[in-house]
Order: sequence, then structure tokens, then C-alpha cells
Amino acid sequence: MRSVVRSLKACAVAALALTCAAAPARAQLTVQFWGPVADGGGPAPSFNGPLSNVFCTAQMATINFANASALGSFIAGNCPGAPAVTTTGFSVGARVTGFLWADAAGTRTFGGRIDDGNRWYINGVLHRDAWFDQLNDFSFTAPVNAGWNSIQVDYYANTYGHSVFQLSLPSGTQFAFVPEPAALALTATGLALMTLALRRRRA
Repeated sequence: MRSVVRSLKACAVAALALTCAAAPARAQLTVQFWGPVADGGGPAPSFNGPLSNVFCTAQMATINFANASALGSFIAGNCPGAPAVTTTGFSVGARVTGFLWADAAGTRTFGGRIDDGNRWYINGVLHRDAWFDQLNDFSFTAPVNAGWNSIQVDYYANTYGHSVFQLSLPSGTQFAFVPEPAALALTATGLALMTLALRRRRA
């Protein structure tokens, strides 16, 4: 019996080790651009429904738009048929989604430079809620699990001409727009084998 338990544990450890090896080599996030909407100096809550008027979806390795010109150039070059968003009389927003890979559980530092509003969700938990007009450099820490962690950042620029959208993500961390299926399967296999080994040991 002990030899069976040892074998199961060895298999579980091997599967979990392969999961780590299957971490993604690419760094990609999905960005959905939404709007533009008439500005008119309206309050930030008017921008709470980005998914109802998405005009472009792109895969990006970094989010680094230092000004309206950079953001406008990207939209013009990568979003065929996008509405004109190069005037200050309109506002625009984005939703960034993806998955962060962590080799071990712990805390990671997130941050950026944003004009105007932003909200950050890690594993579905809201960690930063700054949904108001501002220009600000910031950072915060959030816990992550070993393996894949979901991330979502909502952003809006109230009056397009002043938009800044720069995200600072944990150094050395890999990202993907979808989890690697092989990594997910290996994780499940490793956990299942470990559970079976524990049950055999108790029996």
C-alpha cells in the first residue's frame, strides 16, 4: 500500500511540475475599446456600460498610451471602421482582460498612469476603484494564487484629448488572453492524483 501511495504522490508531483513548465511563452491581453460617447462634461457614472458599444477588440502585449495621440493612432491603425475619436468632444474607454501566471502564491504589485478612471479586478475581486476624473500615478498590491489568475482593468477617458492609459504589470510575470489548456489539464491531474494518494494513505 505504501508503495502505491508513493507512486501516486510521485505522479502528482510530476504533473504539477509539468504545469509550471507549461507557463506561457507569450504575453498577450485582450483589449476591448468602447465608445466614443458625447462628452458634454458629464459625470463618470455615464461610462459604466462599456460592453454595450465595443467598436474594436485587439490582442496586445503591453498597454502604454502616454497621450491621446498615441491612443488615437493605435485605434486608427488597428480598428477598421472605428468611429472618429480624435476630437476632444468625445470620450473613449477600454476593458483589458486576460490571465496572469504566478509560479507561487503571494502578492504582486500593479499600477500605472491613468487619465481618467480605472477599476482593477484580480480573480474577480475589486482591488482598486478609482472611477472618477483624474490624472494619477498609482500602485497597489494584490494577492495571487499559484497558477493562473484572472485580471480585468476597466478604463475611461472623459474628454478624449486628455487620455492617458499606461498599465504597470508585475515584472517578469507572464500573461495570456486565455489559459493554456495543457496547463489547466495538468493542474487538474496533479490535484486529483494528490487527493487519491491522501485517501489511500488514510485507508
